[in-house]
Amino acid sequence: MEKIRLIIFREFWTRVRKKSFILTTVLAPLGFVLFFIAIFFISAYSMESRQRVVVLDESNFFKMKIPDGQGLYFFFQDTTLTYLEENYKEMGFDGILYIPEIRNLQFPAGIVYQSENQPGRQTISYIERRLSERLREVKVEQTNIDSEILKEIQAISVSVSPRVISAAGTREANTIVATAIGYIMGFVIYIVLFVYGTMLMKGVMEEKTNRIVEIIASSVKPFQLMMGKIIGIGLVGITQFVLWAVLITIANVFLSLAFSGSISSLDEIAGPSAAAEASGVNPDQVMETIAAVRDLPLLKIGLTFIFYFIGGYLLYGALFAAIGSATNDDGDLQSLTFPISIPIIISMVIMMSVVSAPDSPLAFWSSMIPLSSPIIMPARIAFGVPLWEVLLSMSFLIAGFVFTTWFASKVYRTGILMYGKKVTVRELFRWVWYR
Repeated sequence: MEKIRLIIFREFWTRVRKKSFILTTVLAPLGFVLFFIAIFFISAYSMESRQRVVVLDESNFFKMKIPDGQGLYFFFQDTTLTYLEENYKEMGFDGILYIPEIRNLQFPAGIVYQSENQPGRQTISYIERRLSERLREVKVEQTNIDSEILKEIQAISVSVSPRVISAAGTREANTIVATAIGYIMGFVIYIVLFVYGTMLMKGVMEEKTNRIVEIIASSVKPFQLMMGKIIGIGLVGITQFVLWAVLITIANVFLSLAFSGSISSLDEIAGPSAAAEASGVNPDQVMETIAAVRDLPLLKIGLTFIFYFIGGYLLYGALFAAIGSATNDDGDLQSLTFPISIPIIISMVIMMSVVSAPDSPLAFWSSMIPLSSPIIMPARIAFGVPLWEVLLSMSFLIAGFVFTTWFASKVYRTGILMYGKKVTVRELFRWVWYR
């Protein structure tokens, strides 16, 4: 046990002292912020592209009745389609919308949009939506239905407020908040498995390539070395997440203090409604979201996340360590990593379906399988999962960790001192039975 402790300390201390660890810890939160800002500006820029569309309306239903929007600007011309096809570019247009005579409003046919380049789906969808709206208006006019009454009927909307019934009583539920929490926790664990699993694998492979492991293996058992590296690098990950949480908390406090003065002064001058209006945020929605978050079983969610965070890393970390010990060739490493990566990627895909149907058979079984439960169960927990399901899933994950650790230790014992041999997945299973 003392040797494992020394290996853990060495792995942890050598990594947290590196400049790369410090820079990553400080700059990663800023990187996430810049990433989302970039996405926002890219989306805004993509919406700013302007297209001038010339409309030839032979039905006479749409004269000046197609509103501009989503970067599309419509101009009506009374000419022939042939003339427009030959001259629309010289006329300064980017596309032609041809509407022939429409005999059946229920099934209009022959409407065509022509342009030099294939239009995007967003362009076609916008045109289809606006033309459909106009044809419905024409149908209303032809049947003498009061358009105002029809608008009132179409504006009828039902809102269902979800509630959760439990032994503690009834509480309000917020599906959007639960979905967001599920996505965030599942995505964080997905990143952890890949980033720190790869770090562990590269660390094992580097020591094998530099033959440092030959010196270390003379004084410790391969299993002790493997577990020390797994736990040590895992502690690096936990430390980094704790530091990120502290940095985010400090930044939140400073931002709150910085903006509280201006918001409170506006509140004193013009009242709470003006302050909310100036901030662009609906205060009712904010309070509703805060109440929904407080009503969630946060302690249960937090403890579950920590368990699957650690359990998932230990399970996959053992496999990544085994792969790192099996080869010192980058080509072989990629082929051996692929089978481990598949369950992680599939789990991420399944999670997107699970947050929409957290009680489905797919959600249940995928949260029981040890290879997928570290991502799936944290995504489900915010929706409310029976305690017996959580405990059963945890039991399976512990059993899975024990099995993968046993398997990885067998592979690690054989592979860590083997050089120059091309390794396949079948070969790894053979190593398990070596004595």
